[in-house]
Amino acid sequence: MQVTCFGFPWEEVRKRPNAQAVVDEMILTDDIVHYAVPLPEGLWRSDSASQHFAVIEELGLLAESTHAARHPSLPEVRRLLAEGPSIDELGIAPLTDDCYYISLSPETVSHLAHSFAALNLERVAADCPLQSDLETADLTEWLAQWRDALRFIAGRNLGLIGHCG
Repeated sequence: MQVTCFGFPWEEVRKRPNAQAVVDEMILTDDIVHYAVPLPEGLWRSDSASQHFAVIEELGLLAESTHAARHPSLPEVRRLLAEGPSIDELGIAPLTDDCYYISLSPETVSHLAHSFAALNLERVAADCPLQSDLETADLTEWLAQWRDALRFIAGRNLGLIGHCG
């Protein structure tokens, strides 16, 4: 399993009458490549789903720890990376068996890009209890690639669609 994301022209998405039309036309037919704006080469450095879920676990443990207050933007970052219901403004997750698990408007991308920018990734990694097999450097790298992806997509005023599958 892999985790990826890409930019998406939101105005193109909004031309569709509903989420099912987006899924039928763009995702299930693989025509999404005609609309997607891929991330630059090297920006998305790991597509490991196991790493993704380990980061989710670690951030959850950090959020419950005494160190959580040192990271005021952590709740916003967790909204993007958390297990369970994710930010899905298009409503496509249930229509794709949650494989396309996030969809964000340009406004939400911009908001989350600011939340990631406010996060000191090294301090977050140092404060995580690392109860999984995840290394501190891997956690920092995973968060950094999301930060960089959000910055790239926000800078182009695009929406974002994330895939896990």
